[in-house]
Amino acid sequence: MSSGKIHKKATTGLALLSTPLLLWCAVNVREAIIFIIPGILLGILITPDLDIDHRIVSHRVMRNVFGRIFGYYWYYLWHSYSIAFTHRSMWSHAPFIGTLVRLTFLVFPPIIVLFRNQQTSLSKFATYLLISTLLALPIAGALFVLVFVLQLNIIFFVFAVLGLMLADALHFIMDII
Repeated sequence: MSSGKIHKKATTGLALLSTPLLLWCAVNVREAIIFIIPGILLGILITPDLDIDHRIVSHRVMRNVFGRIFGYYWYYLWHSYSIAFTHRSMWSHAPFIGTLVRLTFLVFPPIIVLFRNQQTSLSKFATYLLISTLLALPIAGALFVLVFVLQLNIIFFVFAVLGLMLADALHFIMDII
């Protein structure tokens, strides 16, 4: 079981080690490098450990890189997620499944009603879910603009999600070792 700091270092190392491999085998190098590597690094921010109900490395990175306001924003965006799941549940930590649940939550937080931890009081959960939903609106709006207004090719998102899934798989392996 690794700490958040060790997960962060391992994810950064995975991104650095993946670059030469992608240069060697990618059909379209530009797309692979531009989107898979940032997808892997997103694993530091959109980590499976967002199911922990206190501040984690992801929150500190957000605060240190983007400022205190964004640190608070990130914490409260994910707070309903952290109280909905027990730590290391299949829905938050399993490779691929956990990645898709977190990405879905990022644009549509009410989805976690399906996964709510029954030990959490309904009023507390509903309050934080409302806050998360309001905070997710700019993210959903930005994705809408990227895809439908600027017509960004969906393959870019696929590469980024694949990178994030690689980071999550590494996280999962490190947790069971």
